[in-house]
Amino acid sequence: MLKFVRVRHYSLAELICEGLELHNFVKRQPEVILKSPHYAIYEGEKLAGWIGCARRRGAVFEVRHLTVRPELRGKGVGLAAVEFMMRLLRQHGAVCCYAHIRRDNIASQSLFQKCGFTLMREGLVRKYLKLLREGP
Repeated sequence: MLKFVRVRHYSLAELICEGLELHNFVKRQPEVILKSPHYAIYEGEKLAGWIGCARRRGAVFEVRHLTVRPELRGKGVGLAAVEFMMRLLRQHGAVCCYAHIRRDNIASQSLFQKCGFTLMREGLVRKYLKLLREGP
């Protein structure tokens, strides 16, 4: 069973930053992780991955930093993380959300499409969008 825990401690944010650099080739500072909602994903006592989001404007959010530890990929952790984040964003009034995914990250593209996201922009980094509810 997976458990999602809000990242509030600097040491966990540091661990996530190390993982982002190792697995996602993205360099971030722990302050960035602590500034916007990020959630550690635990399978039992083991850190399975993490996911975050950031408000972009109004009721538009970006899903950020989804990472699943390599040994746990393909076991539904990413799907559960995206579904968790969609529920959370809906509860906070989000109208839509998007994710930027590198063109070579086929697994993430497939995951987001499976979760109902639509490709909105091609390129080295592709933009996927999902409407969560009708706007005003």
